[in-house]
Amino acid sequence: MATTNTTKIANAISILSDVLSTEIAVENHFLEDEEDTVSSDDYEDLRDDATDFASTQAISLEAIKHNIEDEIGAADDDNDWPDWDVDDEDDVGNGTVVVDADEDNNNEEESEAPAEPTDEEKIASLTTTTGELTDQIGELEAEKEGLRQTLRSVLDDVNELIDSAGTYQLQIESR
Repeated sequence: MATTNTTKIANAISILSDVLSTEIAVENHFLEDEEDTVSSDDYEDLRDDATDFASTQAISLEAIKHNIEDEIGAADDDNDWPDWDVDDEDDVGNGTVVVDADEDNNNEEESEAPAEPTDEEKIASLTTTTGELTDQIGELEAEKEGLRQTLRSVLDDVNELIDSAGTYQLQIESR
C-alpha cells in the first residue's frame, strides 16, 4: 500500500507542478494560444477620446458652416437663382406683353425728330450715375472685406480641425 500512496503522491506532485507551470506561463504571457484582450479602462479611455474628437470636429464644422451661411446667406431651397432686377410690369406671366394704346400715339411722336438732351441734363445724368457707381463700389469693397474676414475665420477653423486630428492621431498611436 505504500507503493500506492507513493504513486498517488507522485501523481499529485505532477499535477501541482503542471498547474503551477501553467499559472506562471499565464503571468509571463508565454502561452501560444493567448488572446489579445483590452482592459475595460483602456476601452473606456479610447471611447472617450473618440467621442471627444468627433465632438470637436462637429463643432468646428458647424462653425465653418455658420460662417459661410452668414456671409452668403442661408440656403434657400425654393430659389437657387439670383434675384434679377427685371421690370415685369408689362409681363402677364404667359409670355405675352400687354401693350398700352398710348404707345401707338407715341410712334407718331417718335417719327418727329427726338429732342437731344441739353448739356445740363447730360451733366446731371453723369453726376447721378457717378454717385450711384461710387456707392456700388463702396458696397462691393465692404462685401469683399467681409468675405476676406469670413475666409480668415474659416481658415482658423480648418487649422483647428487639423490640429485636433493630429492630436487625436497621436493619442491613438500611443495606446
